[in-house]
Amino acid sequence: MKLRTVLLFGLLLSACAQAQFEGDSRLDRKITFRAEAESVRAVLKRLTDETGVSLSSANALDEDLLVLYVRERPLKETLTILADHFGWTWEKRDDGYHLRQTKEARDEEERLRNEAILRPYLEVRNRLRKRLEEVSSPEAIERKRKEMVQLRAQAKLLAEEGRLQESWQLSARIDLLEGLVDPWQRLSRIAFANLTPGQLMELDFRGRIVLSTHPTLAQHPIQAPKEALRAVAQHVAESNRRFFARVEKEERLELIERASLRPMSPDEIVRLRLVFEHGETSPGIYDMNLGLRVAYWNSRGQMWSPFGGSGGWPEFPPGRRTPPPITERETNRLDGVHVRGEAFDSAVGTFARGGSSMGGSAWKAFMQAGSKTDPLSGVAKTLIAIAAASGVSLIADSYDEHRYAYSRPAAQARTAGDLFDFAVSALKADRNLDGDWVRARTRDWALARYSTVPRSVLFSVRDQTRRQQGMTLNQLAALAVDVNDNQARSPFLQIIGQQWDRMNRGAPLYTLRFWHTVGDSGRRALRSGQPIEFLRLPPEPKAHLTEAVYRLGLGSGTEPAYDPEEASVFEWADGLWMDYGNVHDDGSYKEGEVTQILPNGPPGSATVELRNVQHQGLCVQSEAPYYSFMSTSYFAYLESDIWGNNPPSLTESKVKFATFDRYFFTLRLTPEYVRGVYLRAATSDPSKPFFAYSELPEAFRQRIERAKEIVKQKFGGMVLPAPSS
Repeated sequence: MKLRTVLLFGLLLSACAQAQFEGDSRLDRKITFRAEAESVRAVLKRLTDETGVSLSSANALDEDLLVLYVRERPLKETLTILADHFGWTWEKRDDGYHLRQTKEARDEEERLRNEAILRPYLEVRNRLRKRLEEVSSPEAIERKRKEMVQLRAQAKLLAEEGRLQESWQLSARIDLLEGLVDPWQRLSRIAFANLTPGQLMELDFRGRIVLSTHPTLAQHPIQAPKEALRAVAQHVAESNRRFFARVEKEERLELIERASLRPMSPDEIVRLRLVFEHGETSPGIYDMNLGLRVAYWNSRGQMWSPFGGSGGWPEFPPGRRTPPPITERETNRLDGVHVRGEAFDSAVGTFARGGSSMGGSAWKAFMQAGSKTDPLSGVAKTLIAIAAASGVSLIADSYDEHRYAYSRPAAQARTAGDLFDFAVSALKADRNLDGDWVRARTRDWALARYSTVPRSVLFSVRDQTRRQQGMTLNQLAALAVDVNDNQARSPFLQIIGQQWDRMNRGAPLYTLRFWHTVGDSGRRALRSGQPIEFLRLPPEPKAHLTEAVYRLGLGSGTEPAYDPEEASVFEWADGLWMDYGNVHDDGSYKEGEVTQILPNGPPGSATVELRNVQHQGLCVQSEAPYYSFMSTSYFAYLESDIWGNNPPSLTESKVKFATFDRYFFTLRLTPEYVRGVYLRAATSDPSKPFFAYSELPEAFRQRIERAKEIVKQKFGGMVLPAPSS
């Protein structure tokens, strides 16, 4: 039904386009044309220059990339295929034609994008619902518990016998059972299984969602049966009892006296909070591990929490976002065209190396100053080579997620049909033969389009980075405003280096946007050490900072607000812990979860502050090819933004002096409650040339060599090869 609707929609658009072109003999001219991942604006300009027909596009479409190979086809047919392929519409304008997207097409694109975002969450939710049906009664839970105990005993015995593989296989089943039997794990799965599509979208967009039995405006109620909540209260009370018994046995009663604590009964557990968190590395590549934080309050205002970390669920496997299923195709004439030679070799080489590989020729051409070559042109060349060898024309989309295209050709790949299937499979696309045209469309194209960096931004960042060998905080903040959250994680922005990798998601990204929108006067005040009252901020920077604080959370299992200058005391017992540094003298807990404060607004005394520490360092020219900064303090390699804990030999590297700024933004809610986000920026004077490491001042080289020795001792001597000059 869905495929029929799409086809009918496409036929309707085609009919509209044909009507627009009716009677224009200029469009009957046959053309031969190729575009290797070029923007719509550039393609239409070239066609205008070649044919004399004025062709333009709406601003929203100008920077979309396409792959086009036309082999002696009428211009009218080419323009019709272009609009139909992307779901756009031509309209007559003066003596030419204008390409635009209708409101209906925009609405359909948004629906498809949301569908792609929700798909993996709904798959997990459905799996959880099925598994929870297995423990729908106390008797069923007890059966699963006994099975888990038996399997643990078997796994231990197998491990002792050295049969580790078999032991690990049992562990997977044990993990699933534990998620159904353990009270708080079962509650978290019930709560996740009851999340609405809107709440799942919030989790994906914001990276976290907070559920509570007593929700604030920024939280959601926990949807779970009373029996599940009661089981958690009993579990917490029992763990609490064991904790006190252990503390008493170890004669450390001063800890309890300090917090005015005493054992709790299940009836005293009056409030629960769950925080789901997830991480994402890049568009199309998702860390589907779901972090969980759980907090409990008793009737005396004391909070306890089990350890909540980034540990994943068996039901939430890591990996690529699941694409929709491949559309089955009918056998066509391409399956009888045998292709070897350049087209076959190009397909094998391109996709065996990972599509638009960072080390490939397309990437190297893109990195040349002033180059207009797109980093995705390598994939485009391969598709065009197959089309040319097959005697057909081609149209395909081109998105940043194609950077990850990776596959190996099947041994039976001999025909043009095989090669096209192989290529579009690597691109997570579908292809079909439409007359003399092969059309390849990314299956989750709506999300892929939303996640692709506009080329005006990408090329500007490349030129800026090459000139300066780094970016300042102001430049990074401007970039954060120019791209959306998905585009910020594009692999092609790696040209900036790891300073962007540390800031392109979550709280740092929104803090950069705050820095950009707070304006010159706000930046001057913060740089001079003056705090700014939160309530006096303009709406836009206030919204960015509020979102940054929400996404940051407060870091610990119970997420208490804290003063970074004060150390807290932590006590562990049976998976539960309590932070004594945040307990009032009367034993009540200092509630600091940001969602308790926002979006209702922080106290009137809240201020925004900035601390800045500046270091002199080196900008290292590596073979990436982008430039990275290295601090030259005594612990140079420990502080390095590029080498981390694996210091290279710099003997053959080129270096230049640079400035390394550390920025620590804080939102001081009250004198006790401070939350901050840490940013870095590094840049060097573009007018200063690179020089050999051996030409560094002797004092610099001695400090670096000492730091290398420290790291060798600390990390077991892991030293990378020297980067090429």
